[in-house]
Amino acid sequence: MASHVLTRRTFCFTAAATALAPWAALARTEPQNLERALDMIARHVVVDLHAHPGKLYDGGDPLPRLRDLALAKITAFGFAIPTDAPILGTRGGLPQPVRPPEPGELYDFTVQHLTTLRNALHLADMSVLKKPADILRAKQIGRPGALIALEGGDFLAGRLERVAAVHALGVHSIQLVHFTPNALGTVRTQAPNGPALSDFGHAVVREQNRLGLIVDVTHMTREGVEAVAATSRAPVMLSHTGFEGHYMHGRGVHLATTLAVKATGGVIGLRPLGDVDGHKNLGAFADEMMHLIEHVGIDYVALGTDMDGAKSPFKGYGAMALFIDELFRRDLGEEEIAKIIGGNFVRLFSKVMNVAETG
Repeated sequence: MASHVLTRRTFCFTAAATALAPWAALARTEPQNLERALDMIARHVVVDLHAHPGKLYDGGDPLPRLRDLALAKITAFGFAIPTDAPILGTRGGLPQPVRPPEPGELYDFTVQHLTTLRNALHLADMSVLKKPADILRAKQIGRPGALIALEGGDFLAGRLERVAAVHALGVHSIQLVHFTPNALGTVRTQAPNGPALSDFGHAVVREQNRLGLIVDVTHMTREGVEAVAATSRAPVMLSHTGFEGHYMHGRGVHLATTLAVKATGGVIGLRPLGDVDGHKNLGAFADEMMHLIEHVGIDYVALGTDMDGAKSPFKGYGAMALFIDELFRRDLGEEEIAKIIGGNFVRLFSKVMNVAETG
């Protein structure tokens, strides 16, 4: 018994220390339910739908962030590689393509970074999670695992067989577009210059359904999301977003977009944004989560932090406990919060796999 108490106290101390660091952009007042929040993290699956630990795709070192994940007891995280990264620059405050890719460049970049990522995960003693049972196993053994995601189907270059090729390398999700209009469809952050979802895009959605990959519709236009929702036989995911009018740079989505995702049985991952017109603290982010719940229901919401990919009040994964504390303050119960922090994603992934297995 003494050993158990010591372990629990040690966990609470280290996690709280991380969460309460001065740079963690604290909730508006002193946490009231921190012990209760830490207990939830200890007992429930916790999933971040979308993250960029250490900006690996930009030559960064993911290991410090992976240690942060382990310390904070996160169960699973979507480790995203932007496949259009080599051709992006910045215009008007947003990433934009500044040149066309060389033949084969983006596919080679993607495969190279998948290899680099697997090596980094090995050094961190973390596994690649390929199915829902892997997530539950990761929780059971207390060791985080990565859900490998590709951000943008640019690497496909019109070749459908590459979907299966990256799936064989451990990829669990492909986001159809990123900041670059591609052969699959158009993006929210540029004027439309083609179909919202092309014929090839429809084929990629169906191929992901066949293989058991999650279709991610983030960065797509409203019309594109609705087209994907109409095509997909499996639930789809909007991994990291916010509401239009609450969000900078035109990245926020319209209510109708979230309802299209909900209609598939999918999930919407809310993103904490820390820029000048974003969330000032975790309390403001929790308010937007409640707004999302009000419109789509508790069964269709999740968390996609975009960690290390953008400024955020989530400066580290210790902030997860503070976020849960904010949800408790808003009178959500443990069962409801468990859905937000991981349960809804496990349900989504299970349905996607079931569609693939049953044809």
